[in-house]
Amino acid sequence: MAEPVDEPLLTADEFISRYGHLHLELEKGRLKEVGFTGAQHGPVPVGALRVARELVVEVKSPTDQWGDIFIKVGEYLNLGVDTVLVLDPVRCTASLYRSVDPIQQILSLDDVLTIGVLPGFSVPVRRLFE
Repeated sequence: MAEPVDEPLLTADEFISRYGHLHLELEKGRLKEVGFTGAQHGPVPVGALRVARELVVEVKSPTDQWGDIFIKVGEYLNLGVDTVLVLDPVRCTASLYRSVDPIQQILSLDDVLTIGVLPGFSVPVRRLFE
């Protein structure tokens, strides 16, 4: 397990220059989905995204059913997404699903999140829920 890094979080511009582009989807003024496309894909076209995302972050709302979340995870992976991260604010867990690994990884508040498509990136799970 990686050691926690006690550094300030990156600004959006710092993140993009280091790793790539973030794609945010809002629904009724709330964050619904976060996607990531690595810098190696070049500029992201305006409008519909034309390349498979390396990372999708799904935040489970209190009204979401786990069966629906699992269906979405499967759809993302089948579309070519490398990694899906599901955050559950009620249980304070982060669940990682990878296209190359059938095993789900569940992280709790005391764990450190590292994501293979973001080399060098690590953050204590606790910080995701602060």
